[in-house]
Amino acid sequence: MPTPEPLRILWLVKGLGPGGAERLLVSAAGVHDRAAFAIDAAYLLPHKDHLVTELTAAGVTVHRLSGRGQRDPAGRWR
Repeated sequence: MPTPEPLRILWLVKGLGPGGAERLLVSAAGVHDRAAFAIDAAYLLPHKDHLVTELTAAGVTVHRLSGRGQRDPAGRWR
C-alpha cells in the first residue's frame, strides 16, 4: 500500500516578529509529525521576519507575501 501524502497546512500571519502568538507557531512546528503534515507559513510584513530561521529549521516552508506594509495608506484601503 502506498504511503499517503502528508496533509498540507498553511499558517497565514501578519508578521513573524518575536511575539507570543508567533512563538506558539515555532513551538508547534517543533513537534509536528513531518510524515503526516507538510506545513507552510506565509507572512506579510517584511520587517517582522525574526522567526523565519527557526521555522525553517523546524521543517516549515516560509513565504513572505508581496504587499504593502501597514504604514502604507493605500494598503489600508485594500
